[in-house]
Amino acid sequence: MPRYNQLVPAFKQQGVDELVCISVNDAFVMNEWLNERKAFNVTFVPDGNGDCSRGMGMLVPNNDLGFGERSCRYSMLVNACLPPIR
Repeated sequence: MPRYNQLVPAFKQQGVDELVCISVNDAFVMNEWLNERKAFNVTFVPDGNGDCSRGMGMLVPNNDLGFGERSCRYSMLVNACLPPIR
């Protein structure tokens, strides 16, 4: 996370509007993580139930470790300027 936070200016020079971190955690955990990492240039979005991650096919079962379902680690570039697919 610290490296993404540091690279926000470089991403913005390349036309990226916003860096977002989505995690299968609640808002309280996400806020603590943001503050601990001092990642104030990144938008943190809680996905507590994993609905967003599940919808993208990015949940993995970690029941054997006692963690339940968690999100894969990934980076994604979303181009929202494209027309919707019909």
